[in-house]
Amino acid sequence: MASAAPRVMFEPVSSSFLEARLQLARLEVGDEDRLERIIERAFRLSAEQLDLERVGIWLFNESRTTLTQCLLYERSKQSITRPRIHLDTEGLPAYFAAIEEQRTLVIDDATRDPLMAPLRASYIEPFGIGSLLDAPIFRQGKLFGVVCHEHVGPPRRWQPREIDFAASVADMMALYFEEAEAAHAQKRLLIQEKELLQAERLASVGVLARHVAHDLNNAVAPILMCAAQLRTALANDARLLERVQIILDAAEHGVSLARRLLMAASGGPLATRESIEMDALLRDSTSLLEAFAGDEVELVVDAASDRACVDADPVELIRAIINLVTNARDAMPEGGRITVRTRLDLAGLRLEVSDAGHGMTAEEQGRLFQPFYTTKPGRGTGLGLAGVRNTIEAVRGKVEVTSAPGEGTTIAITFPVSRCADDM
Repeated sequence: MASAAPRVMFEPVSSSFLEARLQLARLEVGDEDRLERIIERAFRLSAEQLDLERVGIWLFNESRTTLTQCLLYERSKQSITRPRIHLDTEGLPAYFAAIEEQRTLVIDDATRDPLMAPLRASYIEPFGIGSLLDAPIFRQGKLFGVVCHEHVGPPRRWQPREIDFAASVADMMALYFEEAEAAHAQKRLLIQEKELLQAERLASVGVLARHVAHDLNNAVAPILMCAAQLRTALANDARLLERVQIILDAAEHGVSLARRLLMAASGGPLATRESIEMDALLRDSTSLLEAFAGDEVELVVDAASDRACVDADPVELIRAIINLVTNARDAMPEGGRITVRTRLDLAGLRLEVSDAGHGMTAEEQGRLFQPFYTTKPGRGTGLGLAGVRNTIEAVRGKVEVTSAPGEGTTIAITFPVSRCADDM
């Protein structure tokens, strides 16, 4: 019982207890993700050293009204579980007053000790617990939790070295939690530093956008004028007229992008949505997409979404498709086939752009849509696919990548289907 005769506390500490303490001290959390594994190793060591069946950790909630058994190590099973047993602190005033005052709460006979009376029927007897060593965990001067060393079987009289060791385990738990919290703070700081750097780079891009848009508009204007004159002069040459039309389409697309950049740089809306029939958009843009694909690439357009429509900005949508096609082209420097296909499935309208290029590793796929990330140093800006993702997510679409080294790449976009303008 907790009120048993005092023990002589001058018993020499055996070498096994010293070695166990050293092993506890050598356990290094290092990362918050390893905390549970470190606690399990510490509890296994403690259970073996004290010859116990159960060692558990109970933690307070933020308001300190509930104590929850978060982890429990059972020696016979050699495993750790999360029982999630809750204790109301108001129902155990004597116990919590005692745990606040003592370095280790010693319960020799859990079946008779008055501190355990409220828990006898619900916890002590069902688990066959005969004795307890409960050691408080303090952090920053406040009671944070309790490490419970539970002896299953008949009552047991605890020895001074065992009592002191149980307190050491609780002290090490406090250090483990501090180390995990410090690791979490360090990780969060690194993430924030990266986010700040990214924000600064994007802000610089925003400042440049206005100047680029203005210069782009000026550069495209004479192209449009000359192409219009060529269209008139070559009215009787169908083959050349088709090429001139591609020039006009590309130049007009550039003007639209310049206008959007200027609006965005001035704080205006970047895109306006309308109902777009995807197959019609692809058919109308095939010549433009072929021009971006280049002469060494065969572009196949397989539009079969049964006239399904999506709500999107047509300029932004065709820009996204152009980016996907040019990336597919760059993945095949010696030429090949790019397939652009549409389908309807249960998830919505699916647009796929596939190439037979060099493919990507899992690491490259994970970073593919990050701003400024490029697999084409010196040639790519790393902004094209990041813009694709932003465009698609703005219309509640989803982007998936399927690729493997040497097996090509397919980027699939799933759009929510909307009502077509003709049906409204």
